[in-house]
Amino acid sequence: MKAILSDGLFLLWCVMNGTEGRLVECVTKDGLRLHGFLQGRTDAKRIWILVHGVMSNFYGSSLLAHLAEGVVRTGDAALRVNTRGHDGISFQSAAIAANRGGAAFERVRDGATDLLAWHEFALGLSFQKVGILGHSLGAVKSILYGSQNKHPLNGMILASPPRLNYRALLQDSKNFGDSMAMARDQVQSGNPDALIHVRYPFPMHITAENFLDKYGTGDHYDYMRLWDKLAFPTLWTFGGKEVGENKASFFGADDKLRATFAGMSNHQVITIPKGDHNYLAAREGLMEGIEQWIRSHLV
Repeated sequence: MKAILSDGLFLLWCVMNGTEGRLVECVTKDGLRLHGFLQGRTDAKRIWILVHGVMSNFYGSSLLAHLAEGVVRTGDAALRVNTRGHDGISFQSAAIAANRGGAAFERVRDGATDLLAWHEFALGLSFQKVGILGHSLGAVKSILYGSQNKHPLNGMILASPPRLNYRALLQDSKNFGDSMAMARDQVQSGNPDALIHVRYPFPMHITAENFLDKYGTGDHYDYMRLWDKLAFPTLWTFGGKEVGENKASFFGADDKLRATFAGMSNHQVITIPKGDHNYLAAREGLMEGIEQWIRSHLV
C-alpha cells in the first residue's frame, strides 16, 4: 500500500473555514487516491482521523469541521478524510482509470480499506497515537475497521452510528420493504449495478447490489455484531432527539448500548440533550462530552 503526503503541485497550504492546514492524499491498497485535510500541531502526540457520513465529504461537513477544531484545541491533531463513498455520486482517481464512487456505488466494507490507508498515512507522519472519530455511516465504517485490528488504535469516538439491522428496518417502514424488493428484482434479473431510487432510510440513489449488501438479511454492518471486537476505549454518542424518534436505526440505541456495556469501563455512552443526528443545536455539548472522555479515558 502507498500512503503519501502531497508534494509539488499536490502540496497546498490552504485555509478552510478559517483554519490553517494542508490538503493531503493517500492511496489505498486497491489503488484509489483519496484526499483529506490535516490541521493542528505536527508535533502533537495523537491524531484523530475524522470520517464523514453518507453522501458527505471532508470539506462540506460543518459537523466534522467543528469537531476537528475542538480536537485541535485539546492539543491533538485532526485529519478530516474522504472515503470512496464521499458525496452522492463521485469519481475516484486510480492508477489506470477513474472509478465510479460515492454513496450510490460504495460497498460499506470498502470503507475499512480506506481507513487502513489513512491510518497508515497518519503513522507515516510519526504521530505516536491514532484515534478515529466517525459520524453516522462514517462511525459504522470505523467500527468495521476497528473490529479488524490492522494497527493499534488509541481510541474511537462513534457519533450517532445507525444500526443496520434488516429485521428492525423491515418492521420500521413499508418503504424499506418496497426498496428491498426493488433491489432484489434487479439483482435477480441480472442487473446488480442498476441504480435504484430508494426512499428509506432516506431518499437516495444506490445500486441494487449495494443496497442488499448494506441493509440486507446478512446484517454485515450491524454494530451489535461487531462492538465486542473493539479492543480499545470507545465513546458512543447520540442526540437526545434522534434516540427519541420512532426510527429503528436509532430509537433507544443509547439505553440499549448502556445495558450492553454494563460493568465495562472501556466503552461509554453519552446522550447529548437537544441533539439531532447532526447535533445542529448541541455541538458545544457534544464537544464538551468528547473532551471530558478524552481526558478521563485516554492517555
